[in-house]
Amino acid sequence: MEVNQNNPVHQRILQELQKLSDAGGIKAELITEGEQDYVLFHQLETSGGGKGLPTAADVLVTVPPGYPASPLDMPALPLNSPLAPLVVGGSNPQHTINFQGGQWRFLSFHPYSGAGAPMWTPTKHGFHDYYQHLFTWLNKI
Repeated sequence: MEVNQNNPVHQRILQELQKLSDAGGIKAELITEGEQDYVLFHQLETSGGGKGLPTAADVLVTVPPGYPASPLDMPALPLNSPLAPLVVGGSNPQHTINFQGGQWRFLSFHPYSGAGAPMWTPTKHGFHDYYQHLFTWLNKI
């Protein structure tokens, strides 16, 4: 299924991803598989280089039902990513999915749960803001 340019949620997400691209060259795309929407962030920087780990990682994020009223939560890394056990939430792995020919595991990382980060505000937060949390998440390993 293709992204629906007339869908207001898709329009919002595409605008948020464009902000990331314009501000910092961050590559991310909205992908619909079956009935589910995802955002795939491409090659986000990690702090793994000094530890013999990957210096970049793709990160998959599910667009939750009701977005933007519902917060973004639980990013996924490729199933056998060596980064997974080292990131926050990596010790609490969640479900896996098949996505674009590969397997992805979601991890228990909840930046908008009130544990130091601001609570989710639908009119303020989005994928453009969630990227900052993903960057920090991948750089505290």
